[in-house]
Amino acid sequence: MAIFVSQTFARALISFFVTLGVCGPFLLETLDCSYLYLPLANELLLTRLLARGDAGAWWFVYPLASGLGAALGVLLLDLPARRAGEKGLRKLADPQKLKWFTSRLERRGGVAVFVASLMPPPFPFRAAMLTASALQSPRLGMLAGVFFGRWLRYTIEALLILYFGRRLIRLMDAPAFDYVVYALTAVAIVGSVVLIRKWLGGAKAKRKGAGAKQKKS
Repeated sequence: MAIFVSQTFARALISFFVTLGVCGPFLLETLDCSYLYLPLANELLLTRLLARGDAGAWWFVYPLASGLGAALGVLLLDLPARRAGEKGLRKLADPQKLKWFTSRLERRGGVAVFVASLMPPPFPFRAAMLTASALQSPRLGMLAGVFFGRWLRYTIEALLILYFGRRLIRLMDAPAFDYVVYALTAVAIVGSVVLIRKWLGGAKAKRKGAGAKQKKS
């Protein structure tokens, strides 16, 4: 029964986003770049969308939609992170990752954001964006770097998908592929829960700090 459920869920998940057309990559990137963790989800979706043989000019449109979705997701992440500043950031991300990206952000600025947006998992993209926001990087430049970085990444992947299309479809249609998607879904759920708990914990600590200051005053 568990095997049947896993296979059905994996297929249904991909099929649902395929039915959304160009909105599918946009929605997935918005979710993945903001408050949810969806590793390689958009790559799997692009493979299904582009390897059908009737992609046409959509190979260029889907990466644009992904770039716009990524920029929107980072904007949703940026709004609270920019208010929290460096102090609040330490409660939400690994200090070592923050230190590593901060040094590059101070030297290269928007280029660092662009390169971070190009990198696939397991690169700590969200920690990089939180750092850029907390350090008050110019918002417009940051969002532009995210858009162009993600657009270039998915354009390259789209061209590769078109080239290897039939072989990729055969791979995705194999029964074993269901378990790959199911495993990624489990990782996404666990990662999203951890991320949301960090955000809630950080917000709770911030409220306690504000309350303590009011009592002292």
